[in-house]
Amino acid sequence: MKRVSKAAALVLDRLTYRLDADGQATRIDNAPGTFMRVCVERIGLLADLGPLFSVAHYYEQMGDAMADPEMIFLRGAEGSYYPTYFRQDSLGYERESVRMDGESVLVNARVQADQAVFASGWLVNISQQQGIT
Repeated sequence: MKRVSKAAALVLDRLTYRLDADGQATRIDNAPGTFMRVCVERIGLLADLGPLFSVAHYYEQMGDAMADPEMIFLRGAEGSYYPTYFRQDSLGYERESVRMDGESVLVNARVQADQAVFASGWLVNISQQQGIT
């Protein structure tokens, strides 16, 4: 699987800091009214590979929270982050690149690599927008 860039991994380390148990979440809104807040949640484990974290921007449409986008990342035992899922509600687009099938982990390598490239840029933008250093 392809990892996010080192710069993006540093951002994810800052975003997931202190999210040690499933269900723990945080929101970062250091630029209210200028940029969308970032919502981060530890959502579970992928087999014995490591914890999963959801990172998302949301906007409201007719009372519903809409992902703009949401990505899910696996933090491997070595500390690297791997995208596993992408959702963009305004486009009706959802793509899982890593999933469990019984005891096996199935990876769509092309999609997962594309997600890693996108996430690397997106996370650096989040860092700049929210003043995360």
